[in-house]
Amino acid sequence: MVWNSCAPTNSGGGEKMKELYKNYKLWILALMLIASIIFIHPNITAKGVEITSAKNPAPSDIKGQFLTGIEINYLNFVEINNVQDYAQAISQIQPNDTIKLTTLIEKNPFIYAEQTAYPFIAEQKDNRTNIGIQVKQIEPTKLSFGIELNGGTKLVLQPAEEITEQDYENLLDILRRRLDLFGVKGATVTTITDLSRNKYVQVQLASVTNEEAIDLISKEGKFEAKVGNTTVFLGTDIIDVCLSSGAQCAYYVRPLDSGSGSVIWEFVFGIAISKEAANKFAATTLQLAENTTSGQCYLNETIDFYIDDEIIEGASLGIPCDLKGKIILNPSITGKRTTQEDAQAEMRYLQSILQSRSLPVKMEILSAESVSPIQGQMFIQNIFIVFIISIILVDLIIAIRYKNPKLIIITIFISLSEIFITLGIAAGIGWTLDIASIAGIIASVGTGINDQIVILDEVEEKKDVSLKRRIKSAFFIVIAAYFVSVASMIPLFFAGAGLLRGFALTTIIGISVGVLITRPAFAELIKIVKK
Repeated sequence: MVWNSCAPTNSGGGEKMKELYKNYKLWILALMLIASIIFIHPNITAKGVEITSAKNPAPSDIKGQFLTGIEINYLNFVEINNVQDYAQAISQIQPNDTIKLTTLIEKNPFIYAEQTAYPFIAEQKDNRTNIGIQVKQIEPTKLSFGIELNGGTKLVLQPAEEITEQDYENLLDILRRRLDLFGVKGATVTTITDLSRNKYVQVQLASVTNEEAIDLISKEGKFEAKVGNTTVFLGTDIIDVCLSSGAQCAYYVRPLDSGSGSVIWEFVFGIAISKEAANKFAATTLQLAENTTSGQCYLNETIDFYIDDEIIEGASLGIPCDLKGKIILNPSITGKRTTQEDAQAEMRYLQSILQSRSLPVKMEILSAESVSPIQGQMFIQNIFIVFIISIILVDLIIAIRYKNPKLIIITIFISLSEIFITLGIAAGIGWTLDIASIAGIIASVGTGINDQIVILDEVEEKKDVSLKRRIKSAFFIVIAAYFVSVASMIPLFFAGAGLLRGFALTTIIGISVGVLITRPAFAELIKIVKK
């Protein structure tokens, strides 16, 4: 018997698998898909609620990590799976009960650790139990959706007069602080510019109607400054707040020797108050005792700031003894922080609070759009249905034209990969997906399928030319179309006061992902299939 007389086995499948493993373009695609999974952070089976706001009596942090943004999975040893569970647990709590929170903190991607917050006492507010924590349902992904999809209102504002870049920065800070102080969560305030270089302010408010949004922007709020239990001045008593070093008032951040060899940073800015307020401040501080600690003398009460009868956390200021009983129309507010950045941030925070009752310039509302969250959900459902139908139709056309099921599978895989990587990049850069962005993704997918058909046509038709040259010829068409598409998107990025920015950005990201990552991978897969 001759052992080597048998017919040789077909090892083509093994060779193709080796080519798959060795191909660096396919490895790049695989790594980008893995990175997108990390950025999107899918959490389909998520349980618990996410903290959106933590105020008194709740602690502000757990072991140095702020409560805002972390997850609650137990409240007083009751498991919390959703917002309804949280509301039920809160209903069982009475004022003066001890609150114990168990939270999940993400140490590394997909790796969580349980932490227990320092126990605190519930209080009574507006005839109901208050623990100072606002929550929302945990999102299944890290993707951020705009108000068109989640519901809310978008306002476009324009200053009534010409203002400087510094004024714009101050304006944005005041608007953000105002919305935060008035309890609006998830608000975004940004500047946008059109092709004529006109600048506008865009405010997006989740789950807020047009009327509520306009009211919030124009609302003054009840601002108070108290020394002890005595109100010394109101928001209407603040005549001016020093916002820049160019003004004729105190405004600076400077380093100081702490005495232990290290440097701390002191900030100073001035305000102007009415004479009546200055007299009341003098009369109130005249009654206070003096305390001297480490060579520094302060009165035994601080000055605290309130918005709508609620104290502003972290904004209490000590009163130096040399101000006791004095009438001061232009007091300076000072504070110290360990770094220059922290000192500047704290100064801006206090300036925003003191100016939150009014804006430095009158704002005109150019447009106000309101969207119901139900409409957003219906839009997503419709997009999903249309996308599935379009994929099926495209696959039918490819099946009829090329009569190769492997090509259909590759086309579907590459198209889905392109969408997933585009979404991963959007999640990674923190881009908010709105209707325009979704339209951009759809446009980029259409461009991608068109490019894939161009590659397939070149491969299938020019049989007299080598496969490598056919694919190279196809890529010349693909890359030329890519540069034309990018060039046409750049003006849209700045047009319409930024309303088309989402469409332009996601289209550019999508087609760039296609040309740089998925098209090369598609071509390599076609080469392997055709061998």
